[in-house]
Amino acid sequence: MAVATTAAAKPAKTSDSPSVVSVYRALDGGIHHARCRRRMGHRGMSASGLEHEFHCASCHERVILPQVVIARLPLTTSAA
Repeated sequence: MAVATTAAAKPAKTSDSPSVVSVYRALDGGIHHARCRRRMGHRGMSASGLEHEFHCASCHERVILPQVVIARLPLTTSAA
């Protein structure tokens, strides 16, 4: 008889996740583009509702962020 063992998955720590460098959350609560430091407009959600699309009116760049990334954006006074 064969016996199989499995290890329980460790929950990912915030420090294990890659840092977000394209956007940051400013003191006004809005999501700002790190390149030009302008507030980004929310364009909508994906059909699944798991990703949000943001648009920078200044440099016309589109950024798509998963909900879990938006939830963990740190509050920053400027782009680092």
